[in-house]
Amino acid sequence: KGLASISGTERLTTVRLADPALVERVAREWNDRGMTVVAEPTPRDAPYVLLWCPQAPGRTVVYRGAIAALRQLGVGLPKRALADVAAARLEPVARISNFPRASEGTLQAVLSSLAQSGIRLVICTGTEVLGYQGQHKEAAQAFESSGVFYGSVEFGKQKGDDRLAAALKGHLVRVHSISEGEMGTMSEGEAIERFTRAARERNIRFCYVRL
Repeated sequence: KGLASISGTERLTTVRLADPALVERVAREWNDRGMTVVAEPTPRDAPYVLLWCPQAPGRTVVYRGAIAALRQLGVGLPKRALADVAAARLEPVARISNFPRASEGTLQAVLSSLAQSGIRLVICTGTEVLGYQGQHKEAAQAFESSGVFYGSVEFGKQKGDDRLAAALKGHLVRVHSISEGEMGTMSEGEAIERFTRAARERNIRFCYVRL
């Protein structure tokens, strides 16, 4: 909270980050996803997004594109959060969206970066899985070569899940999850019983828990 703020218009949006390390992380993630960097922005480059930190004004990065599209990209995983998950003896899971410029190269870059961070499982967020809209074979190849597993959520109904699962030839992890809304109405015992039944009766191999 308080690490980033957004201001401006759709024509020129400024993303102000709290520290230089965060600028480096966000820039790396956006570059992996194929965003175009503009060296010297001009009116014809609009709309564009300015990424900067007051403590490191010389490291300002400008991207061509509207902020609405960039919101889907994600900003990477903070090391502190990963350490907290490991300390709690839980398995960290990456939640990433199907971003606009998904291709063989960008999918490979994103999943390889996650693997280097110690991530073993990706559960897609939103209504689409990675590679939806014709890139399911490229997504499958990226999962296989990076060593990161795709988590297929039962009853999830995400677009492209069936094609990605087929391209992976079943080399995936079946996931059960309780939605945030449902979790708020359940007792701890009820939630545990539901996860237990999923594993025992339907061979679910990963339980995604919203604390």
